Amino acid sequence: MLAAGTSNDDAPGETSGTSWKVKYFGAAPAAATIRELTEAEKKDKLNHQLKGVRTFYFQAHHWRGLPTLSTAAEHDYDDFVWIPKRKMNEYFT
Repeated sequence: MLAAGTSNDDAPGETSGTSWKVKYFGAAPAAATIRELTEAEKKDKLNHQLKGVRTFYFQAHHWRGLPTLSTAAEHDYDDFVWIPKRKMNEYFT
């Protein structure tokens, strides 16, 4: 959700700051999913009033800049890779 008086051109990404920008296709999400909280999320005191997670997906084009990724200490993932969609089956079993 954008703050009043801003356009989607000026909305920085949460993980990338202002180092890169995207152009969104309209204001409506392309899809949405709903799921229950995981056990780890249920234990978090900040989530005590929440029943689940609703995620909205927006279609966008990369506009300019280079994305920056967070370090391993900032998230629970061990590794990541940038691959084309056709090669994804090589990474998932």
